[in-house]
Amino acid sequence: MKLLRVLLSITIFAFIFSSCEKNDDNDPEATVEKLLGIWKVEETSSTYGTQNYNVSISKDLYIQDVLSIYNFFGLGSFVRVVGEVVDDKLVLEPQNIDGFKIYGEGEIMNDYKRIEFAYTVEELATAKGSSQELVTAVYTLKD
Repeated sequence: MKLLRVLLSITIFAFIFSSCEKNDDNDPEATVEKLLGIWKVEETSSTYGTQNYNVSISKDLYIQDVLSIYNFFGLGSFVRVVGEVVDDKLVLEPQNIDGFKIYGEGEIMNDYKRIEFAYTVEELATAKGSSQELVTAVYTLKD
């Protein structure tokens, strides 16, 4: 009986400590590392139709779990939009970039080689006021 208690105690102890291991699937910092690089974009909007271009995704220098996306919406390779990794999403909080207000989110696929975005782009200063564009885009990590 004493041996059974000892074995049971060891089993419970091992289970408790093994369940405390860090899981990369829920670790935003590990996800950020997997998303760095050059991505091929296929973007669709009602105004511009389907466009294809590349973006560069890099770590933000100052804020953990935040990514800098260059050439977002084809605005230029020096124009930066920031996104935060939250669970399996890349969240774009509202931000004014180069005359546009941009916000939305992308779902990060399990293999970390594809992100499916849905976002809004509002042109802030047009002769008719502001115009709003609903955009979908598929990002594919280039090899």
